[in-house]
Amino acid sequence: MNQFGLSLLTVLLGIFIVTQGSMNARLGQQTGSAFLASSISLAIGFILSLSVLIFQLSSRNLKSSLEGIPWYNWIGGGLFSFSAVSLFYFLIPRQGIASTVVISLSSQLLYAMLAGSMGWFDLPVEAITPRKVLGVIALLGSVILLKS
Repeated sequence: MNQFGLSLLTVLLGIFIVTQGSMNARLGQQTGSAFLASSISLAIGFILSLSVLIFQLSSRNLKSSLEGIPWYNWIGGGLFSFSAVSLFYFLIPRQGIASTVVISLSSQLLYAMLAGSMGWFDLPVEAITPRKVLGVIALLGSVILLKS
């Protein structure tokens, strides 16, 4: 897939994140529990993921795909996913969708720059450039404007 197609998918991802966050935050309010909303959302996601996995298994050797995976990769994604989703649904009704997304996006960018520059999680190393720092500063400025 070319860069334009990847960029379009990334725009769609942003729309999906805001839409699901808004809908599930409302579900959390309606059920009286952000954790229940998270559980429902993640259960549906699990069912969909399992369906895709079953479809894909016919073309892969499952045992060789699973060998050598460290224990923290088995639980880390689920642990952080549950925590992030639950916090998202808890925070949106209290501070609004725009503030929640912009503040969390700012922290994601800062952490991504740090993790990328250090090559954490076996990711490719990406240098922190003045341009990237300027971009993060601009986003942090939007947080200040949105919160004032």
